Amino acid sequence: MYGKLLGSILLCNYLSKIIDPIQSRTALFRFTPLKREDIIKRLKFICEKEGVNCTKDGLELIYDVSSGDLRKAINYLQASSTLGDVNSENVMKVTSFSRPEEVRKILEYSMKGDFESARNYLRVLLIEKGMTGEDIVRALHREIMNPQLKISEKTRVMLADSIGETEFRIVEGADDEIQLASLIAKFILMFKEGE
Repeated sequence: MYGKLLGSILLCNYLSKIIDPIQSRTALFRFTPLKREDIIKRLKFICEKEGVNCTKDGLELIYDVSSGDLRKAINYLQASSTLGDVNSENVMKVTSFSRPEEVRKILEYSMKGDFESARNYLRVLLIEKGMTGEDIVRALHREIMNPQLKISEKTRVMLADSIGETEFRIVEGADDEIQLASLIAKFILMFKEGE
């Protein structure tokens, strides 16, 4: 009609957050995560051009936190560079990324059936360390998929299912602490069942 093609790009991570009338008028493009070596190579290139000191462990951690999303990786690189060198310590500060042993404590308390200690430690991660519910859920998922965790395959599957359900509820706007406390309760019941 006007001789010009008008269009727009709507970028989102969760399709469920876009209302149906907009979804029905859009084309969906899904992008797969980039390879570790490709993202790290690009981050090194940026560091060289910007004169930023970076360490291998810092760049590796940025990849882990970004889950193969280059846009997120560059944002984390920029944020961590404001604290000085891009190393694992500074990356953890700006991303609220947890060390595996921190989240592993929740699983250890759950395996012992100690709900109170697991919930109290959850509050430490949420309040004192500033982690989000999504961060904790993803870290728990990484931990239960770790082959070093000695649990049955059936228990691992049930834990993964509960983690997925919890993440969905958190993403949809449910309270982080309530959902994660419920997840801990489910973990304890599953570990007791698996004995």
